[in-house]
Amino acid sequence: MANFKSKNFIRRELRLLRGLRSCCVDDRELMILDNKIRVLEKLLDDIVMEEYNPLSTRFDNWN
Repeated sequence: MANFKSKNFIRRELRLLRGLRSCCVDDRELMILDNKIRVLEKLLDDIVMEEYNPLSTRFDNWN
């Protein structure tokens, strides 16, 4: 359930940031928004991959 809420929050945030990106005039603002979008997309991908492979955890590579 937590992943479901997280995914929905990230999707809403991505929609908002993508909408803001179309209104950006300044290159610096555009770069900041692109970085935030990239981080959220990666986070969403990680959550989805973890759902498809529930036996793996994020801490497998601690050795």
